[in-house]
Amino acid sequence: MNHHHFNNILSNRFSSLQISDQLPALAKSEIAENEIELEWSAERQLKLQNSGVYIPDHYEPGYAYPLVIWFHETGGSEQSLYSLMPEMSERNHFGLSFRGGLPAINHLPGTYRWPKSEKQFELLEQKIYDAVVTLRREFHIHSERIYLAGFGEGGTLAMKLLFSQPERYAGAASLSGQFATQNNPLKNLSLLRGKRVFQGTGVKNAVVTPSDISHSTRLLHSAGLEAKSAYFESDSKLTPRMLSEIDRWILSGIPSSYLVK
Repeated sequence: MNHHHFNNILSNRFSSLQISDQLPALAKSEIAENEIELEWSAERQLKLQNSGVYIPDHYEPGYAYPLVIWFHETGGSEQSLYSLMPEMSERNHFGLSFRGGLPAINHLPGTYRWPKSEKQFELLEQKIYDAVVTLRREFHIHSERIYLAGFGEGGTLAMKLLFSQPERYAGAASLSGQFATQNNPLKNLSLLRGKRVFQGTGVKNAVVTPSDISHSTRLLHSAGLEAKSAYFESDSKLTPRMLSEIDRWILSGIPSSYLVK
């Protein structure tokens, strides 16, 4: 495969590397007054295809950052990462997102939904693993601070991924995501004990109600997970307050002496 190299100047504000159908082989970003050059090989490009990567402002290579792996709702795409990560925090986390595998029905063109088949789920698990390995070769990301997160169907998927392979993740945050009870979600209970889970919804959300979140949080807590719930003044929409609460929740699990100054 031929390697076509070109420069992609990343936004000073977002410090984001957009990786979609056409991939940059070389990306440059001025972070903390130093220029960082990334050589994206053809192999690594394929592992990050149809994904998004968010690089925190003022990246400090000596600090091991948390990684937030974001899953969009039906009718979204991997590109939503670039607007929501600054709402969460401009400098506290790396972000990684993926595109749902199917076009969203009755939504705008260029938006997607998540397949339901177990085969597609297994393929997504492998894609996530490959992408995380690729990012950790380039950046200082803490192996025990990798969090899954999502909104709506993406939140449901984040929880399912945690339940499926708890050894790979520190926890999951689900915003307005339904708690899937089929297929024995707690079958890996011995590995799930101590994992962190955050669930939130709007007080006016008629689909995923505060009562639903309260019930599943009690269930997870009784199973030995570190489960937290939160309720927001909204209906079924994703709000900046929800995202900033995820930031606080992740940081609350990191000793203050380890936080980047």
